[in-house]
Amino acid sequence: MTLLMPMAPNTWLMGFEIFALILIVPTVMYFAGHRILRPFPVLFNALHWIFGAYMMYVFVAGVSTLMFG
Repeated sequence: MTLLMPMAPNTWLMGFEIFALILIVPTVMYFAGHRILRPFPVLFNALHWIFGAYMMYVFVAGVSTLMFG
């Protein structure tokens, strides 16, 4: 167990970076697009559909990884 301790910070940091890449960055882009695309209703709706589909994909991928991985 003590041999694995030096790897723990790198593992947690890598996990945090992956979490940020998968969830936080697209959310920031969504909110920025939400502000920018408000005057354009068709693009505004497309943004919601694309972001919703992305979140559904992340949810299904996470659940399938937990169940089958």
